[in-house]
Amino acid sequence: MRKKKRGKPDEWAFKNLNMTKAKYKLGDLEFDTKSDITDYYKSMLNTYEKKKPLNIEDATKIYWLLREHPSVDIKMAKPIVSIYVDTAMHNTRCFYLIYNDGTKDDFSYTQCIKNIKKNV
Repeated sequence: MRKKKRGKPDEWAFKNLNMTKAKYKLGDLEFDTKSDITDYYKSMLNTYEKKKPLNIEDATKIYWLLREHPSVDIKMAKPIVSIYVDTAMHNTRCFYLIYNDGTKDDFSYTQCIKNIKKNV
C-alpha cells in the first residue's frame, strides 16, 4: 500500500490545469454556453426574409456550424453555392443549402449545436 504524501501538493499536479471557463468555438466565433450559440443562430434565422440568400459573412458562419451536423458528410458531399432561409415542416423556419447541381437540402441548426464539443 502506498503512503500518502503530506504537505503542499506537487507543482506538477497543477501545471496543466486550465482554470478558465471552457468555451465553444465555431470558426472565429466564441460562445460561453450552447444557449448562447442557439440564441445567436436563431436570431440570424429570424433576421432574413424567406428565400433571400444569406450574405457572405453569415453564410460563412452557417458553414462553420454545418461542420458540426451529425450528417456532415452527406450535407457537404456536394459543393454548396448558396444558403437561405425558408419554411420547413410544421411551418417552422430553417436554413437551406443550395448545391451546384441545383438541388437543395434543409438542415437543423439545433442538431449541429447538440454536436458541438467544448474547447478545453
